[in-house]
Amino acid sequence: MYTFILFIGCAGTTNFFSVYYTAKDGLSGNIGTLSLILGLDGIAEWLVIMAISKFAHKIKSKYIFTAIAFFGVFRSFIVYIAPGPGIAALSMLFSCSFYGLLWATLAPYIKKIVPAESNAFAQGMYTVVTFGLGTFLGSYVGGIIAEEFGMRNMFFVVAALSAFAAEVGDFILPQTMLGQKLH
Repeated sequence: MYTFILFIGCAGTTNFFSVYYTAKDGLSGNIGTLSLILGLDGIAEWLVIMAISKFAHKIKSKYIFTAIAFFGVFRSFIVYIAPGPGIAALSMLFSCSFYGLLWATLAPYIKKIVPAESNAFAQGMYTVVTFGLGTFLGSYVGGIIAEEFGMRNMFFVVAALSAFAAEVGDFILPQTMLGQKLH
């Protein structure tokens, strides 16, 4: 549920950032610069995954998932307040941290909270609900918000939704380390 809520917001930022960055009524950024930023973000995301994989098992799951939500908040809020494409590009620093932490910790977390015989099913259901349904709803609702209130304001709503996800996570996520089994 936590990452489902998070991905509803995340989809808005991820799917609309490129449009807002390059649109004349957005930030009027350069498409070539955007391509470079997105490429560097992919490399940085890989580096975050490699780094966090080494010590994530020593950190309480709740803290990691709260950090992921706050990276989502900062990423969207920076785009919202950005006066131009240069500042908006900084949001990608939080994007690589958001996705890098998420990818590096999700599989071990699911493995920890479900019995071994249900692991593949749990991973599959998680993927369908979060990345499928969450991304669909986030894109759909993000599009409605952008159309009604402007694309810039959509990023503010996404930041608020990510903050809400952090609060939800605070209540529903266990206080265990990623390496500990719950079953």
